[in-house]
Amino acid sequence: MTTLSRILFFVCLGCLSSGVALSQPPAAEERGVEISLVGLGTLPERVKIADGKRGRDVSVPASGRGQPFRHTGAQQLVFVREEPDAEGNVRLVPVAEVAFSPAWKKVLVVLMSAGQGRFNAQAFDDSAEGFPPGFARVFNFYKSTLAVNNGAGLMEIAPGASELMQLRGARTRMWMKVAVRRPQEWELLPTFVTQVAPNTRLLLFAYEAPGDEGVMEQRYRSITEVVVTEPLAAR
Repeated sequence: MTTLSRILFFVCLGCLSSGVALSQPPAAEERGVEISLVGLGTLPERVKIADGKRGRDVSVPASGRGQPFRHTGAQQLVFVREEPDAEGNVRLVPVAEVAFSPAWKKVLVVLMSAGQGRFNAQAFDDSAEGFPPGFARVFNFYKSTLAVNNGAGLMEIAPGASELMQLRGARTRMWMKVAVRRPQEWELLPTFVTQVAPNTRLLLFAYEAPGDEGVMEQRYRSITEVVVTEPLAAR
């Protein structure tokens, strides 16, 4: 093979490689919406979500939030339990359902025990746009209005709703005074205190649940999350 032939051969080989690279299909975007669960009150470690004719197991940890999973069906989750029918076949019995906006790409679903194996479920926008760092999202699971004050002003939250409250200070202890509306007066709940930082967001759930002796107790549950805004440098 002459020198000119060798040059032409490698040029053609390079063009072929480029053509193969360009013909590769683009990486497909992940389908569906990312969902994670938080459980309040007495809940099982795992719950079932209807997935066609089957039940899909999803974890509900005692603290923090469950492992995210992707949902590709309708903008609705139906929680079920398995029960045998008269013929011994297993059927799925709905115990709770919740819908969410098709515009949401990340969804937080909060489950509250309603007794007798049933739940109350609520869905919230969990994206960076719907819940940015430097904010607390305060959830009211009481049956009446909740009032919250972190020193920047008073905010009222309707039953079953949540509101964003900006975290004050760069890296300091933060407190919230919380009260719930009763028929005759406001009942002051214990003050909530925690540490905050600029790159964190706080989920604060206010709710009632039966105690050891069956008496309803006022409770908080909080989750502090660090928000990564830039990709980690390669090591």
